[in-house]
Amino acid sequence: MKELFLAVTAKLKTITALRWIDEDYGQADNYQLRPAIEFPAALVTVNYDSTEDTGEAIDMEQHVRASVQVRLVFETTGETNTYAPDTVRQQALARFDIVDQVHEYLQSFDNLGKMAGLTRTSMQSEPRRDGYKVVAIRYVTDFTEAY
Repeated sequence: MKELFLAVTAKLKTITALRWIDEDYGQADNYQLRPAIEFPAALVTVNYDSTEDTGEAIDMEQHVRASVQVRLVFETTGETNTYAPDTVRQQALARFDIVDQVHEYLQSFDNLGKMAGLTRTSMQSEPRRDGYKVVAIRYVTDFTEAY
C-alpha cells in the first residue's frame, strides 16, 4: 500500500496547481474553523479491494486489485450562475481545469510498469454545506505483490 500511495502522491506533486497533497484522514470533514490544509488540496486513500494467492507457499505472491481515491478539495470563489459575468464564472469554474489535469496525469499511470495503468471508475462531486467543493475521483489497478 505504501508504495502505491507514494507513487500516486509523487505524480500528483508534479501538478503545480495543487497546494496540498496528503493521505485522507478526514481533514476536509472534521475541523473547527477551517480545514488544516491549503487549497486546492488532493487527499489520497489507497485500498486493496481484493487479493488472491497466486504463488506456492515458498514464494508467495498475491494478485491485488487496488483502488485509489483522490478527493480534490477547493475553496469556492465567485459565482457560477449563468447571470454572472463570464470572467467571474470562468474563475469560479477553474477548479474543473485542475480536476481535468489530475485525471490526465493519473489515467494510465503505471508506476514505471509496476502495475496495470490506473483506470478511472468514477468521479463525483460531494454535496457539502460548508462552502467547500470536493470532487472525488476513483481509480483501480492490478498488480502482483510478492512477499
